[in-house]
Amino acid sequence: MIGSLIPSSSKVLVAPLNWGLGHATRSIPIIKELIENNCTIVIASDGNALALLRMEFPTIEAIELPSYNIHYKYKSMATNMLLQLPKILKTYHKELNVTQNLQEENQFDYIISDGRYGVRADGVINYFISHQLQIQSWNPLASYIATKINKSLINQYDELWIPDKENHLLSGKLSDITDIHKHRFIGLLTRMKFLKIPQRYDMTIVLSGPEPARTVLEKKLLSSIENQNKKIAFVRGIEKSVSLKKLKEEHPSLDFYSRLDSEKLNQLISASNTIICRAGYSSIMDLYKLDKKAILIPTPGQTEQEYLSKHLAQHPLFTIIEQKNISEISRLL
Repeated sequence: MIGSLIPSSSKVLVAPLNWGLGHATRSIPIIKELIENNCTIVIASDGNALALLRMEFPTIEAIELPSYNIHYKYKSMATNMLLQLPKILKTYHKELNVTQNLQEENQFDYIISDGRYGVRADGVINYFISHQLQIQSWNPLASYIATKINKSLINQYDELWIPDKENHLLSGKLSDITDIHKHRFIGLLTRMKFLKIPQRYDMTIVLSGPEPARTVLEKKLLSSIENQNKKIAFVRGIEKSVSLKKLKEEHPSLDFYSRLDSEKLNQLISASNTIICRAGYSSIMDLYKLDKKAILIPTPGQTEQEYLSKHLAQHPLFTIIEQKNISEISRLL
């Protein structure tokens, strides 16, 4: 799909947002397709997302962008974003300046930004990737205003690429295209391939997302599953902040991994009966591709994940559990 939109031998900047690993993971199939199309690629991101892409593509030039460094201190996403708004705006303007300088230095033919509103430049064709056009909120007025702002920022790009099918299969009303000037549904973006292999694990837990929400869920899950007589793999999704050996000593029945490349994670998920993960959109696309049953735990206060959980609650692949009810997981294993 992407190969038909970007000519062979083009010079392309690919810049996913560092918000969990989802934006980075769904950039992987795009980068691979560009490589097959003989394009020259530069990767730009920060934090765990940049580390993952450097691991996947060690020979491709990778540039560190200013970090938004969003944290979930409160359960309300709106509160978290409002309190961090000055920092977000400062980083946004810094990102615009950095990207314009990169464009002047490198003369890219195309810029592909996944979720980074400040990655665009003059004198180049700018594409934006997002499935979240309509912003969810418990307050209808806040949702209306946030959606208007979101779509006005997206309309500053030459075209929006929506990673879903035209029937809004997985994204539902999040991908409402009202007031979007130019858009294209590019199909589901996933780095996973369906593998028919023997099952090694009863369950695999795959974590990612901003802190401290990721660590909070990790601790709750470890507490909930430690007495299960099951074969369980635990992918922490971060660099080795604590010793895996120490975790193994504390939880001898579990197999721990810090971060896995796409091929190894693909094999691990395919070899597992059930997956437990956040209700992030990229994870949902991966699971749908692999036809893999999963327990989805939406991040409290992250309205996008809460909406996706409701939207997919009746889907045969997915079981939804709120974080406050995490003890129910033992009943489902």
